[in-house]
Amino acid sequence: MTRPDAARFAVAENLVDADFQGALHRADSDLSWARNRVRNAPGQWLKQESLATAQMQRFSLTHDYAALAEAGKLLDDAHANAPAGSGPWLRQASFAMMTHDLSLAEAALDGAGAMAVPPPASDRAEMTAMRGDIALYRGDMATASARYTEAARTDPTRSFAFRGAMLSRARGDFDSAIALFARAARESASSREARARIALQIGVSENARGHGESAQEWYDAAETLFPGSPITMAHRAEALALAGDMAAGMALMEQVAQDHGWPEAMDALAMMHRFSGDRAQSLQWADRAAAIWGQRLRQAPLAAQAHAAEHELAFGDPARALALARANLAVRQDGASRLLMANALIANGRYAHARRELQLAVDAGWRSAPIYAAMSQAAALAGDKDGAANARERALAINPAIFNPETALAWFSHG
Repeated sequence: MTRPDAARFAVAENLVDADFQGALHRADSDLSWARNRVRNAPGQWLKQESLATAQMQRFSLTHDYAALAEAGKLLDDAHANAPAGSGPWLRQASFAMMTHDLSLAEAALDGAGAMAVPPPASDRAEMTAMRGDIALYRGDMATASARYTEAARTDPTRSFAFRGAMLSRARGDFDSAIALFARAARESASSREARARIALQIGVSENARGHGESAQEWYDAAETLFPGSPITMAHRAEALALAGDMAAGMALMEQVAQDHGWPEAMDALAMMHRFSGDRAQSLQWADRAAAIWGQRLRQAPLAAQAHAAEHELAFGDPARALALARANLAVRQDGASRLLMANALIANGRYAHARRELQLAVDAGWRSAPIYAAMSQAAALAGDKDGAANARERALAINPAIFNPETALAWFSHG
């Protein structure tokens, strides 16, 4: 197992934002400052872009979809006010990636490349890397890898190790992914939040291969690096439940759900209560989550539809889950999207179609225990005992705990 000290995540004293509340205070201050600038100079596109950036930064901390929606409107206004040959193209590309609008992201990157003043090497490298991200979401691992390599050549001073780590994990190469995450921490993590995010991803990688104890240690390391982060709290709550401490896991997950209003946390809590046999509490939290997912689907449908589909699969209407999964797959064809579609197809009794989706994911290079577990389930339901046994063996080779009943509790790190 990889231990947290292996990556030497020592935090220098000059790293900014000591904890989540400090980062949130900074984000709120930046937002207030940027809002005043727009108020004092209406119609100036650069100031509108700055305010959109502040909203996006706040969204990255809070997952407040209202902030994301306002950022999109501000960027539209900035484009309308910008002279020809200029505009917030790169910022809009980042916004589009946040909302999972890959077509908008491509158009924005095209616009950034056509600006009157050519972007510097650092921006060109980021633009190339973002095209790699788009390729990965569309299921093209080879193009994603090539884009990341090209980005590193364009600006050798920047690190693209984090992206490489995500690609390695998608391929099921966990050792490579963890090594690249550690490299990213050494090369580019300039804040406690950034290092905590990397530690969290190493924990997710460990959990994906069944190393629950190591995953929990990495989540604890993330909490030490950047205390109070709700995303870290949610992972730690999940790890506690997976380790058998359901009471502590529930308490921590409920804190996230109550304090931050995240429907993902409510869904995870509903699953914990279901696992514990408390149907009334499970339904209560699932209903609360459903109301918020409905709101988010109106605010940012492309960003919310995959998560909303997962909610429907677990607690709602299988037909509704299939519709949401299909809409998500129309935009993104990565392994996670094909797995979601397959699970929705299985829930609707369409086993042959589910097997085709899963095979497409494997053929494209995705390797994960959940993919093979779903292949085993679909094969068994279709009456293919040999196919089910073969896929089951492959799933267990990646994660020996994948078929344990408590695996259903892995809502945030289902890998």
